[in-house]
Amino acid sequence: MNRITLFLFISLVTVNLFSQNVRYVKPSAESTAWSQKPQEFVYTTVQAAIDASTSGIGDEVWVAAGTYYPTSGINNNNNRFLSFIMKDGVNVRGGFAGTENGVNERPKLNDQPWNYTNKTIFSGNYNLNGDSTDNVYHVVWFGTDNLTYTTRIEGVTIQHGYADGSMTNDQKGGGVFVAKNGVVENCIIQHNVALNGGGIFCYDNAQIIGCYLLNNKTWLNNGFGGALHCNSKTQRIENSTFENNWSVKDGGAIYGGLNSEITDCNFINNSAVKYGGAIYVMAGQKCSNSYFWDNHAESGGAIYINYNNNTISASIFQANQAENGGAIFFSANTSGQKISNSLFTNNEAEVGGAINSESNLLLVNNTIVRNRALMGGGLSGTSTDKLYNTIIWGNDANSFPQLFGDVTANYCAVEGETLDGDGNINLLENSNDDVIFFNPTSVVGYPQSAENELSIKEAVYEISSLSVCHDAGTATIPNYQFESQDLNGNPRINLLPDMGAYELWCPESPILTSQVIHTDTISSTFQFLIVNFDDNLNYEIYFGDGTETQTLTVNSISHTYENEGIFTIVLIAKDSNEQCILEVSDSVEVHFIPINTNITENSIFLQFSPNPIHDKLTISNHNSTGILITIFDQVGKKMGAYQMDDSVLEIKTENWRAGVYYFVIQQNNKIQTKKIIKL
Repeated sequence: MNRITLFLFISLVTVNLFSQNVRYVKPSAESTAWSQKPQEFVYTTVQAAIDASTSGIGDEVWVAAGTYYPTSGINNNNNRFLSFIMKDGVNVRGGFAGTENGVNERPKLNDQPWNYTNKTIFSGNYNLNGDSTDNVYHVVWFGTDNLTYTTRIEGVTIQHGYADGSMTNDQKGGGVFVAKNGVVENCIIQHNVALNGGGIFCYDNAQIIGCYLLNNKTWLNNGFGGALHCNSKTQRIENSTFENNWSVKDGGAIYGGLNSEITDCNFINNSAVKYGGAIYVMAGQKCSNSYFWDNHAESGGAIYINYNNNTISASIFQANQAENGGAIFFSANTSGQKISNSLFTNNEAEVGGAINSESNLLLVNNTIVRNRALMGGGLSGTSTDKLYNTIIWGNDANSFPQLFGDVTANYCAVEGETLDGDGNINLLENSNDDVIFFNPTSVVGYPQSAENELSIKEAVYEISSLSVCHDAGTATIPNYQFESQDLNGNPRINLLPDMGAYELWCPESPILTSQVIHTDTISSTFQFLIVNFDDNLNYEIYFGDGTETQTLTVNSISHTYENEGIFTIVLIAKDSNEQCILEVSDSVEVHFIPINTNITENSIFLQFSPNPIHDKLTISNHNSTGILITIFDQVGKKMGAYQMDDSVLEIKTENWRAGVYYFVIQQNNKIQTKKIIKL
């Protein structure tokens, strides 16, 4: 065998030995799942398939629908130490019927990432004795050591873990205990309990993506993180929903996480006995594009912030409750806090209906409306808080209904108050006539009925183009980098941003032109043309002569004036929901010009040259005197008048616009017209 042949042989063997493999799991030996697959790769226990997989080459385990119980113990222990033990670099996936050839063939019930039609359930109720407190400590175990490769569990429902062991780690992560580089994706995490992280406990660089964490909780009065406890830093939590989770102390849904990122998440009806009904925040956390509804705590109904340099952007806080800070509480002696492009409505507290800040807070482009408190209905702040481009309206309190505290405000709009600072606006009290929200609710504070809830959820706090808050903000804020998008994901206008969480983007204003198309001794007809006509807008035009307003469905309309004079034309363009209302006006000068070009008797004999004209027009007079020449453009505007007694009149036309011009020629009782074209 020569060297080349030997090299090729070794290469082929190497590829074969280390190529990715998929192993398959079915719920029982009798199951027909995976019957089309090589049976040496089909297992009836999940752990056997994981153990047979190779680390670091992308091996996967595909688990068919059914309920599975752990069969191996952590560190070879039994009973409550049983767990589904992950292997470094091996991905475990559920949601299969058992006939698929690819992961994308798995059907889903809807567009929620976790909602597979075929449910693969990993249960911690290993002994089936009906006592949840006797379930395993961790349903899924990634281990305490850092993982070398990305290791993923995906498409699985993980339930009924109960972490109340005597060892520290056995009190964390009843559903999942995740180490560095662990990924939990498209999973349902439900009905799990632990001291810290009832659903999931995770270390550095863990990722929670596309998951639904439901009905998880902590079990002692010093428990943290009903659904998720982030023990260290740089966790990524994305596109997930946290609902009905509970903590005996802090962080009803999430506790901790240095420099973590929470993006596109929903927090619904979570609660904590003490701080942070949805989230208890550590330092450097970024929360964006998230929704908080009906979360509860003693302080910070949705979020409690106790450390520095946290950012909240493009998020919605509605119907959250607390004693202090219905939506958010910022504790004292912290700094570097920022909230931008966010909406706070119908939150309720004793102090600070929406926000209670004892910190150093920067608020930019937020809308704070319809919140309630005993003091500071919208916001309770301090002298170190700075507000820009923010709307505070329609809030209620026994004292200071909109704003409590000596905050610094510029370019803000507050109902019934004119704050010191540049560009601030005093909004009308108990009125939507100047701020002009598109569809505000009349409900103030926490909803008391299903009808209240529906009204709050259907409310729209985008502003009209006629609002005093439109183009009324500032783009110059010290040491602040503007977000590129508003709450709706629309671009922010750099020069003149709107106040509030939403930036209004309207089509360009209509361009209206007009020209005379017919004139006689008793009337004059004009044609009006919308140059940039937009099929998505509704147009109305008023001609200024007392006639009815007309609706335009095409780009032009004609109108006949029966009186001479100057008339103001008003054109209004509206989008379908009348949020963008664009108005332009122009005027026309109407003269009745008798067209008399066929007069043969008593005609005034003049010669015009050239026609069409460029820079100069020459009019020659054949022995006539006392001639008055008046010139009008095509829209009836008078351009000038000339008395002609000499034999030749020269008129410079280089500055005239291209178009048609009418020359009215009068001599004694004779009148005739001449039409000249300017190129």
